[in-house]
Amino acid sequence: MRTTASEAALVGAFFVSCFFYGIGFNLIFLLGVVLIPVGLWWVMGPQRFCEVLSKRPWFGYTCVATLFLIVLNHLFFSISVDTSFAPSWIAACLPLFALVCVCYRPQRIFTAAACLVFVFASISAIEFLAFDTRAHAPLFEPNNYVTLLYLAWLPWLIQRLGRAVESSGVVFSCLVTFTVCIAMFATHSRFAVAVAVGAAVLLLCLLVRKGLSKLHVGACVGAIAAALLVYWVMVPGVDAGTAAAQQAVPQSTAQQARWLMIEAAWQAMLQYGGAGGIGLYNFALLYPMFRSPLEQETAGQFVHNDYVQLALEGGVWFVLPVAVMALYTAAYCLQQTFTKAPLTHRFAYLVAVGVALCHALVNFVFYILPLVVMLGLLLAAAFAVPECKQSHERSGNRTGLGLYIMLGLGLVTNMGYLALDVMTYGVFAERSVVPFTQQIRQAEGGMLQYARLAQRLNPQRGVPVLGEARLLEASAGDSPSDELLAEIDNSYQRAVLTDPWNPSAFLAYYRFLAAHESARPGAAVRRQFLLQQARALDPLDLDAFSLDVDRAVAAGDLAAARAEVVSLLQWCEALHRLRSREFAPLLQRLATSRLVRQDQQFALATKVSECAEVRTSLDGDGRQATFLMRFLRDGGS
Repeated sequence: MRTTASEAALVGAFFVSCFFYGIGFNLIFLLGVVLIPVGLWWVMGPQRFCEVLSKRPWFGYTCVATLFLIVLNHLFFSISVDTSFAPSWIAACLPLFALVCVCYRPQRIFTAAACLVFVFASISAIEFLAFDTRAHAPLFEPNNYVTLLYLAWLPWLIQRLGRAVESSGVVFSCLVTFTVCIAMFATHSRFAVAVAVGAAVLLLCLLVRKGLSKLHVGACVGAIAAALLVYWVMVPGVDAGTAAAQQAVPQSTAQQARWLMIEAAWQAMLQYGGAGGIGLYNFALLYPMFRSPLEQETAGQFVHNDYVQLALEGGVWFVLPVAVMALYTAAYCLQQTFTKAPLTHRFAYLVAVGVALCHALVNFVFYILPLVVMLGLLLAAAFAVPECKQSHERSGNRTGLGLYIMLGLGLVTNMGYLALDVMTYGVFAERSVVPFTQQIRQAEGGMLQYARLAQRLNPQRGVPVLGEARLLEASAGDSPSDELLAEIDNSYQRAVLTDPWNPSAFLAYYRFLAAHESARPGAAVRRQFLLQQARALDPLDLDAFSLDVDRAVAAGDLAAARAEVVSLLQWCEALHRLRSREFAPLLQRLATSRLVRQDQQFALATKVSECAEVRTSLDGDGRQATFLMRFLRDGGS
């Protein structure tokens, strides 16, 4: 009974992971997903873990080593621990879920998770056929949704083909295959078509080499062909937003964007990288410095090639394990495909893993939480330990017992730091969904006390330091004392030193010195340095741009101010896509300013007018909220 409850909890963790949309949206969901496997690590006891180490030693030790590598990468190589710590848990979920699930019954866990994915696929297929809605929910990005669908569908289908089923079972296989393929095609992803066609070819190869049921294989291949035909018939009726988005970003432009991002990652690797990398999920910090104006279609978070991004962020220590896994998967799948040996469960699971490894060449597979969790489930199911049941006998494996305790304590400690980050995020970002944050915010002096407590608990975080500086400045009033100004100045200095990759800290410090320039020694020189740093970290930061232009105008350097405007306007499309709420009013102010109207050299008035005509919606790829999402959002109305 306890085992069944634990497996249900792991399936629940996967379900919650599908609704995690990023650090800036619902970080508490990540904490909830991590809490379950960490808790089950202690619930299951050391006996199961020691049994895995004895029967699958290379699998168990590889998972443990990967977890330690992620910790070492964060502690010793991350250029911004503030940025990388919480997202590093996403990468850690792959070995963590693989290690925990393999100690239970991973094939049953995967089957339950696949059923949830098939429910998502059914909703997407119905909405596409009935409302021409582009599929992506519950995930945010359609290409990632395709990955989630085939990770569940391919192993399930291959395992069904490997055993005898009645005619009703064949009909069920066809129905699920048709539904999943429709959902994949509804994302309008080219890779979805490639997966479906590749799956059909694989099924035909297995039919020839393995002697599978001709009726079963033929029916499933027919279901794939039927789904493709329906999609081609439906394409002319796809909503205008999707069609416009596809025309706005043609395939050649998308390929060019990928190459430009890879080139930028390579430049960042030469300048900042090394054998240990720059820290997981830190590519977005460096990309603004190396971004080409020819690439304005992406958010700049991922390279769209996981191997290049892992080489930059994790160094050779992360690329080698992934490369070994890819080589082993390819060799095993090819060997199993072209021999007459019966189908194995491992082959079914590794086929899906292999497709994901190929997809990682053009997308970001290892950076999305539900995909990472599903990959962990697949690896656990592929290398499941036979009859891995709990025993009440004491384990004689002292190495395994020591490793179990050490890893468990490390997981709990780091999860505590993640919980602290979640609380800090809730307090300073005003997220009432995080427990106790409202009480802290409403209590007199509560936020300031929390900021100082968070610094004592984790001195490596810059957000509480910056929060303390801002709170002290807000309480200073119109005539602050010299002692208070010195305290605020010191807090801002600590904030930029603790996290020197945060433009907001530099800008807040700049504004403080501007407001109290006469009372702070060397304020003018420091202000110029702070503004330069903020602009260098993010050339598209509109606050830093406005301050820089105002500074140049105040100094009478109109030529420099106009050059800054010209430099910003070359990023017009990216700003409309990423920061339209701030960019639209800025364009209005520029259009009516003397700086633009009196310009004769750069034709700024024309450039501003042309830039204002570029309209890229916040949902620029044509996605719509699905009917289910609209229903939940609108309260059922």
